[in-house]
Amino acid sequence: MALIKCPACGHEVSDQASFCPNCGQPIKTATADVEIKSASEDTEISDFSELTRVPRKVIFYYLTIIVLSFGILTFPTVLLHHWADFFWSLFIIIGIPVWIYLSLEVLAIRFELSQDKIDVSKGILSRRSTSVPFYNAQSVTTGAGPILGLFKLKKFAIWTSSPSQMVIRDGESENRPDIFLILNRTDAERIREYALNSAKRP
Repeated sequence: MALIKCPACGHEVSDQASFCPNCGQPIKTATADVEIKSASEDTEISDFSELTRVPRKVIFYYLTIIVLSFGILTFPTVLLHHWADFFWSLFIIIGIPVWIYLSLEVLAIRFELSQDKIDVSKGILSRRSTSVPFYNAQSVTTGAGPILGLFKLKKFAIWTSSPSQMVIRDGESENRPDIFLILNRTDAERIREYALNSAKRP
């Protein structure tokens, strides 16, 4: 047991005391802060223990995008029925296989959140794994358009300064996130907050 000074009145009190006997000021020690913070971190990690896959409704989000895309293409041909049939035939031949492929990609995604990093594995035939420590994160973003909002989904992305973030195509460059997932709205925000807090830890 050690004696410390009350931050309010300067009276010496035990470091085990809950409040100052002289003025009633609550006593909060650094040790208590560390213990509380550690317990809080453990709770946060346990909250994500069951979160290892993207929600299956992402499959229906992709289906909606494909149907809307073909619908926009066929709209000008409403008065020309034979062209409309042609475009909907293309939907069956191209759109459905693309949707099946995207659905399998969604089902194959696995991710794991640990104390200081996130690991993501993707791919059907060939697995691609990416691991990003939170202290390397330059930006952690979430966002949603109207269709994603309809499904209560959000895009989650982590950006770092790694070379893999820069993609050069046809002489022009574009930035891509190191980690990109589509998650439930609440999960995306919770993971974003956790990642940002983890990046600030010493």
